[in-house]
Order: sequence, then C-alpha cells, then structure tokens
Amino acid sequence: MKKNYLHSALLIFLLALCARGAEDSIEGHWQGALVRDGAVQVIMVDFFKDAGALKARIKTPDLVTAEPPPVPAGFESGKVQFETAYGKATLTLDPAMGEMRGTVGEMTPPVLIHLKRAFKPFEIPILSEEVQFRNRDVTLSGTIVMPATPGPHPAVVWIHGRGKAARGGFRGFARLLAERGIASLIYDKRGVGKSTGDHDKSGMYDFAGDALAALEFLAMRPEIDRKQIGIHGTSAGGWVAAIVAGRTKIPLAFIITNVGPADSVRDQQVHVAEYSMRQSGINFTPEEYAAAAAHMNLVEDFAYTGKGWEALSASTVRAKQTRWGRFVDLPESENYEDIVWVRLNQYDPGPDLKKITVPFLALYGGSDYVVPPEENVKKLERYLTEAGNRDFKIVVFEGADHGLTIQSQLRRMGGERADQYYWLWRKRAPGAVETTIDWLLRHVNVKRAS
Repeated sequence: MKKNYLHSALLIFLLALCARGAEDSIEGHWQGALVRDGAVQVIMVDFFKDAGALKARIKTPDLVTAEPPPVPAGFESGKVQFETAYGKATLTLDPAMGEMRGTVGEMTPPVLIHLKRAFKPFEIPILSEEVQFRNRDVTLSGTIVMPATPGPHPAVVWIHGRGKAARGGFRGFARLLAERGIASLIYDKRGVGKSTGDHDKSGMYDFAGDALAALEFLAMRPEIDRKQIGIHGTSAGGWVAAIVAGRTKIPLAFIITNVGPADSVRDQQVHVAEYSMRQSGINFTPEEYAAAAAHMNLVEDFAYTGKGWEALSASTVRAKQTRWGRFVDLPESENYEDIVWVRLNQYDPGPDLKKITVPFLALYGGSDYVVPPEENVKKLERYLTEAGNRDFKIVVFEGADHGLTIQSQLRRMGGERADQYYWLWRKRAPGAVETTIDWLLRHVNVKRAS
C-alpha cells in the first residue's frame, strides 16, 4: 500500500513537472488549421528562440512554395500571440494537453485557429551551400540547394521578376525540387540582400548578365550536370530568360517561365491599365478604354524618347478627373518610378523568343492583369512555332492572379442557397506546382540514390 502511494505521488510530481515545463515553453512544432465558416486551411507553426526572442515560423501547405521569414511571437500567462497573413493570432494554451486555440484578426465571420503539439514531419535530407559568383564588378550572393545524394544533378537557375527580390522567395520551390533529385541556384538580385551593385540603376540586360554568370558558375560545379541546366524566370524574369537564352555559352536544357510576358515592355505597360480596368467591376465605355490607352501611350512615348512631357502633363491633369484615372500612371515628374523603369528596360522579347528551340514551359494566371494571358499566350505560341520549337507547353490556370495564386474568396457550389457557398482560403493555383514538377521530371534525367 505504501509502495503504491509512493508510485502515485511520483507520478503526480512528474506530471506536474511536465505541465510546468509545457507552460513555461511553447517551443517546438505545432500543427493545426485556420477555420472560417467551416472551411479549413492547414498550417504548421514552429516556435523557437532566436537571440533570446521567441519567434514563430508559419508554413501553409496550400501555398506550397512559400517559405516566409519568422515573425515575433509572444507567450505570457497562458496566452500566445503572433502575426499571420490574416491578422494577429491570439490563442489560449492548454499546457497539459499540448493544445492551443483562439482567433485571428477581426474578420466576419471570424477566423478560428487550433494548434496541437506534434512530431515534426520527416524531411528528405537536402544540402544547402552559401555561394558567391561575379558578373564583372558585381558580386552575387546565393544558395545552392541540392539533393543529399551523389551527383551530378540536373539544375535550375532561378531568375527574379521586377523589384528588389531576395533568394528567399524561391527557397520553398528549390527544396521541393531537391527532394526530387534536382538542384537549384537561388540568389539575391544585385543591390539586394548580400549581393552588391545598384539595383535601381540596373536594367534587364544587367540582370540577364547576372543570370548568365549564374549559369557559368553552376556549370563548373562537380555536383551539377552541365548538360542538364535550365532557367526559370518569373514575371519580368521571363523577359530576362529570353535574353539569356540567346546569349548563353552554356546550352540550356529547358526554360520555364511563370507569368512571363511575350509582350514588349511598352505593350505590357499599356495592357496593365486596360486589364486592371476590366477587372475593376466598373462598366467602362469603349471611349474610356480608348482614352486610358491613349494616355498610357503618352507615358510610354516619353519613357522611350524623353520627348512630349508637356502633352503627358496635360493628359495627367485630365486623367485625374476621370473614372479610369486611378488605373493608369499619373507621373508628377520626369523621374516618375515607372518612367525610369521603362527607360531602363526597353525590350521586345519577340526576336529572342523566335530563336528558342529548347523545351519550354510557360504558366499564366487566368485573372492576371499584369501579364494578361489574352495578350501573351497566342503571341508566345506564334513566336515559338516560328522558331521551329516542337517541345513547348503553355498552361493557363483559371482564376489565378499574377502570383499564380487564388485569393481568398466566397465560392459558390451549385445553386444560390447560402449553404451552397463556402469560404476558399488563399492558395496556390491548383495544379500549378504539379504541372511544373511533372514537366521538369520528364525533361531531365535524375540520378537515383543507389
């Protein structure tokens, strides 16, 4: 009897210690979901300490390639808080059961969140190596992400779109490929992160030079099969990819573009205004579309030639009084951001695309007003056909935006009754990642581990 009492007391003491330990720390891996109006989005949250501060790293499988940076987290008196894409999450912890639940943001209907402590999923081993390479006086800093198996491996050089982008935007996809036997070189654009150079004074040909340097650097690596290196260009990176294809000394095994324009820079800028007007829900007249296009052509004329500022200024004043004015560029000075950008990037990909004969995969978003498929798909198809390219595939994903993402929305299933609507969480366009990986695996030879 005394022995049983001692065992019980010890058990209670150990449970109390475990509960106290759980209450004192939430560090570790948690899995759960966001729930809104019955619809679920699975999330995984890792809580950890960084320089003594509690952080949270949130992964959303629906977004697949996203690997966002950690965010600050708070834990005090059983309450947990951290920021999400939908607002601040505030949860109450049940330390004994290893569960927490609460709400996110201030949406109506509310967003609920429920997390449980869990074993961290097994991750296929991959290798990451920090590297540097040079394009003349510019040093590019990046990461090679590759399988933890003997090479040489096929590889992808990832090319950013417009804007000051760092390598982290490609890290999630690079990991997916490495797990399937394909290496990646991801790098910070010049003037961004750890790369040197002046981003704001650089144009498309400068960024193409950086990508060419990346190809040459990767081809020298013994872990990489130099006969199986290709490029992936996102958005304006599609223009860069076309330049690279015509100038590389390293024969390309494939090209993939993600919402890459076949339009010239000039036409693309004009089309952004037209298609953003179309998607606005405003019933614009043909005359209004024509007026917006005329104004945008004045913007492009000035960007290309430096002439016509007085006409453009007068048009800007008039445009501000119209319904369509908020959908066009309204430059207040000759150094307006988009004018400077176009001046640095006067390019038409047509001549370069007409020479590409290597396997080519192009993905577009059906609701993308930045690179509208209506203006780019047929043009790209015509250019590649004229090149004699017999291995290209163009896919448009219905409802996807310029990020190949489906935004959160209320969706109807069938009729008009309230119970036939559901909340759709933001997600990667269904099939976009699978299409890319399946196509790529059919165009390279992956070395299997023995």
